[in-house]
Amino acid sequence: MTIHFRYIYGLLNSFFKYGLSEFLTDASISGLDGLIIPDLPMEESEEVSRECFEKGVYLIPLLAPTSTDDRIELACRHAGGFIYCVSVTGVTGARKGLSGKVEDLVQRIKKFTTLPVLVGFGVSTRSDVDTIAEFADGAVVGSAFLNRIANSEPGEEMNEATNFLKELTSH
Repeated sequence: MTIHFRYIYGLLNSFFKYGLSEFLTDASISGLDGLIIPDLPMEESEEVSRECFEKGVYLIPLLAPTSTDDRIELACRHAGGFIYCVSVTGVTGARKGLSGKVEDLVQRIKKFTTLPVLVGFGVSTRSDVDTIAEFADGAVVGSAFLNRIANSEPGEEMNEATNFLKELTSH
């Protein structure tokens, strides 16, 4: 049996522009599992979290190496689906290598939750995915995946995406 999860990663204003309640209704009907909103401050997430819960859509928290244990505990208490562990401080995008602090962050998060902890931001190679698999429950590859598709020949986008996924996961 194959299990598919569907998450949307987007900026807060885009959801409010659509209409948060309307978006969540449409998203829930179409099978969306959760939202990842990197610019949603945790201290201001109550309304979005409540709306998501009412529509059966997870709001995925992002926790960074700079997160305090109090912030981690708060995020874990209100989380569903999984915890998104940001491997570096700064913006998303393909990088060379992972921060040495990410394994420590994953261990700190796991003290507060049984949810899966996935690591993202700067994850772009098979080596990154293999390293993450040693201490986390999964890896999120975003920018590197999109770059690979964007740089593919016209009409070859799906093949390129499939090949990249195989490169990241084959053993």
